[in-house]
Amino acid sequence: MCAGMDASAPEMVRVRVEDAVLECEEGRLDHCVGETRYFFANCSDEPVTVRGMSLGEPGGRRSTIYDFANDPLAPHTVWSWKTRVHYEDSLQLRVDVVDSHDVPIFIAELPVRTSNPAREAAMKACEACGGTWGIQGLLYRDACNCRARDAGHECHDGDACEGVCKFDHWAISQPAQPARCTGKGKQRTCTARVLAVGRPVGHCSAQVAVRSCHNLLKRGITSEPEQSLPWGTTHMCID
Repeated sequence: MCAGMDASAPEMVRVRVEDAVLECEEGRLDHCVGETRYFFANCSDEPVTVRGMSLGEPGGRRSTIYDFANDPLAPHTVWSWKTRVHYEDSLQLRVDVVDSHDVPIFIAELPVRTSNPAREAAMKACEACGGTWGIQGLLYRDACNCRARDAGHECHDGDACEGVCKFDHWAISQPAQPARCTGKGKQRTCTARVLAVGRPVGHCSAQVAVRSCHNLLKRGITSEPEQSLPWGTTHMCID
């Protein structure tokens, strides 16, 4: 580390930070973890000591402070330390180093870079499907809600859409008939009211996943004969 480093750094001490690459559980972008390693090199001919280190947001808003009780770092040796990383936070590393007389000789401030290839790939795929990226549902997980390829198409079954089939109206094949009565007194006769017969009709949702409450067509109703209305729909609330 003492050779070929940034010439702007002091000659006595060099600090290097490895970029962290997060790895996620299959299908779980909220369960990601990586590792960042920090290297401290004493490039001088005298021992030095890493007195403290902090990791915080740029601007000093929040930070985690690590206190060290290390033995002095011998000349021309390297000491390393690591932390686990769970988020793609933008952090700043600050390192305080003192010489053998406990006099501050070096303060390093370096960015800590973190990448999440799985999330980046998922967001790129979300953009390609015209979706909306963000927190989805009550589980509060980052995910994509793709735009349905059949958005707005007419549908007659809950299985017909990439997303869901939202109820619009009834397609009536036999109109309803009101009750009818003829005659008077004991000769008066009445026919029963006849309900309309038909099928529910809907349209495919704009996105694959829907939230809130909707009137939806049930699945598999195209295999059933027409029935008296209303039938074939359900009121569903989805979180």
